[in-house]
Amino acid sequence: MTPEMWDLLRPFRDEAIARDIPVDDVERWLGTARPCAMLTRDGDGPVMGRFGGPLLLPADVPDPAHPFVASIDLAALPADATDLPLPPDGHLLLFAFPETADDDDTVGSVVHVPVPARP
Repeated sequence: MTPEMWDLLRPFRDEAIARDIPVDDVERWLGTARPCAMLTRDGDGPVMGRFGGPLLLPADVPDPAHPFVASIDLAALPADATDLPLPPDGHLLLFAFPETADDDDTVGSVVHVPVPARP
């Protein structure tokens, strides 16, 4: 984990320890943290996605069961933003219910829309 990631997680660590969660448990859970990109409305980084907007699904993709939430432009996503094996381009369309009555329910889905092939 990078020093920047530890700095971001320090408030969580401090709060967990203040609530008497054993330090070994806190450190073990923090060790599972992965690099990530965060979508924010007022960030100062590059524009790589949008909340809401028109839903542009390919014709052969069925409508997801969850509401459309956001899209991410994978070509604009910095290569080191996450360690997930994401495609280098296209868009990820994110669908989700913010709350459900049963935590075991599927609350979201993702659709990858590739860049159209060029002749």
